[in-house]
Amino acid sequence: MTLVRHGKPDYTNKNKLTVEEMVQELAHYNKTSILIKDQNEQIQLTSDKIKDADVIFCSGLTRAKETARIFFKPEQIIFDNELNEFGLHPQMFMTKRASFSTYLIYSRILLMLGKKCSSCESHRDAICRVARFHQRMRKNYPGKNIVIFGHSLFFRYIQRLLKKDGLRCSFSTGHSYLGIKIFTKR
Repeated sequence: MTLVRHGKPDYTNKNKLTVEEMVQELAHYNKTSILIKDQNEQIQLTSDKIKDADVIFCSGLTRAKETARIFFKPEQIIFDNELNEFGLHPQMFMTKRASFSTYLIYSRILLMLGKKCSSCESHRDAICRVARFHQRMRKNYPGKNIVIFGHSLFFRYIQRLLKKDGLRCSFSTGHSYLGIKIFTKR
């Protein structure tokens, strides 16, 4: 099992935004392309590690799709929104202007602390979504060499389930963009 984090988003807005602007910016961010330049070494390393994949899963968000398409043809990839990044609505916490990067960091912290929001996925729901995918993957693809293109928080939770399955991380380039982690049996 190999987890591949999406490439670096081509996103440069460093302005402080209101709640309304943040909602629009989040919709734009989820459709953002990735930057490929200056990542050739990481692309080659990733390519070498995933070339023998039997099954390829990918989040439905653009940055993950574009990353997967660097390595595989679209018809080889199973796109699945269950793999999408966890999301929070800016109205959960924003009362003043904030930068988009501040929003991302703060929203992830709130999600992990269990902050609830009527218009977004709860922490419990997000973990259940990861567990559903994990169960489906175990049931439908036993013994297969699986590659998943996705996002950092999704990976954080699926790694816990893989470890409970008796897998260990045998190779890692860390959590950075295009980072890969390979899990193998102990």
